[in-house]
Amino acid sequence: MHNNPVTKLNMKQCLFKSIPMSIFLLAVALLSSCEKEESQGNVFSTDGRAFFKVNGEPLNAGIKVLNRDGKLVIILEHYREQHGDLYPWETLSIDNFMKTTDSTQRIYGSGVSYSNSVTGSFATLEFYDILCDSYKVIGQDSIKNWVRIDKEKNNFNDVRGSFSMYMYKEGGCSSALYSDTILITDGQFYFSL
Repeated sequence: MHNNPVTKLNMKQCLFKSIPMSIFLLAVALLSSCEKEESQGNVFSTDGRAFFKVNGEPLNAGIKVLNRDGKLVIILEHYREQHGDLYPWETLSIDNFMKTTDSTQRIYGSGVSYSNSVTGSFATLEFYDILCDSYKVIGQDSIKNWVRIDKEKNNFNDVRGSFSMYMYKEGGCSSALYSDTILITDGQFYFSL
């Protein structure tokens, strides 16, 4: 192997970008490996769909749901084709929201100091496997950052909901898909556990 400084720099950049993606994929793998555990109340489902707009651009997405001890985690993935296969290209998550139809719940940025807070994040990929842009909720905007369960049946086994988020870019790459701030509107989801 040659001792080329450009190669070393490219390897460092690739490693830097792949570490957050590895952490993200590990979290998704852990969620997707969950099975129904009656004793702990954990249920994982991929039966559902979602729709939302990012700065006005409509996206349809698949949904993964973790129903855990009275709270929900949803991961919405918009797929794009790359070399004949479909890969999650944009991923939005809303974590830790309560199973209730009584109120609209505020979404905070990840890493907030409130232990039971609802959090949200958005990420895009580059070359179908490298984390490109990561976005965090603008915490002081309580009007645009919310999630709500609009309807439920069978003790929250069939759920329809809506959401909105205003976010800023935490990190990015040269081929960014979106601007430094994004507004996610018209968010709708449904799933069956």
